[in-house]
Amino acid sequence: MTRPLDFLVYGLARSGTSAVASYLSAVPGVHCGVEVFPTFLDHGAIRAPRDFLSHEDPLWQPSSVRKVEILGASIRVWGNKTPTYFYNLAALYDQLGPVPSLLCLRGLDKVAASYSMRAADPEDSWPRGRTGLFAYGDALVLLHALTQLDRCDHILTVPQAELTRDWRGGMDTALAHVTRGASPAVAADYDAGDLARIERRRETSAARRKPAPRKIPQVERDAFGKMRKIGAAAFFDSDIIAPVETRRDEIREILAAAPPDPVQWMRRAVARHPNRAVADFLTPWTAHVARVTRRLQKVAG
Repeated sequence: MTRPLDFLVYGLARSGTSAVASYLSAVPGVHCGVEVFPTFLDHGAIRAPRDFLSHEDPLWQPSSVRKVEILGASIRVWGNKTPTYFYNLAALYDQLGPVPSLLCLRGLDKVAASYSMRAADPEDSWPRGRTGLFAYGDALVLLHALTQLDRCDHILTVPQAELTRDWRGGMDTALAHVTRGASPAVAADYDAGDLARIERRRETSAARRKPAPRKIPQVERDAFGKMRKIGAAAFFDSDIIAPVETRRDEIREILAAAPPDPVQWMRRAVARHPNRAVADFLTPWTAHVARVTRRLQKVAG
């Protein structure tokens, strides 16, 4: 017997989505795929466990496939985390309905620093031009994507700061949100072996050699200053676990003060950036966010 996806996990890249997915999958009866399904796939056609076992996409993780093969019969709640789901949010909820979702939040300065660190690492597959500047462009696109939804009560913010302070309390709340339709109810009983693996991954990541900190270009400093001025930095730095619906007025106020067109704002910023690889990445980024910005332009025009 197969079933559609029960929940989604997303947020700016480098905002803790992988950790949230790992904690969810540590709960018996729950499985959260790690970028198994790409952003623009028709998610209404996905059926679990069938489509979690396909090996067609080279990005799919064999470890996730193995776990589904072993535990598939015992899994009752299925989800997937793909950070860039917000590039296609309205369509995804048209396809799936308002499924419970987790929006992972992290301070924009930290997200931007992580973007730039990965972009500077020659051994990383991260695009060379996807520096911290694009964290700010992504932040604006995400906020616009949320305002384009008819409702947001099914989306729960999960701040990384809160998980760092008290992962158990934060994840118990997140788990209850994504499994609220399960019968019988899913107990917040995390597998000790999975928790140990999560901790080892965290320690390995912390010990990994990082590129030397780079000087932040003035254009990126200015972009972060803009995010602070309009209130976007405070939104992403929040430690509130709450439905996005309760923050819609805050988001509208941020966007009322924000540049009206994120793509045009990014084009002007990229033109000032000293790293030419940043200009190269602008083209694919513009294509990725086009569904959100087309909706924005349609409303404006």
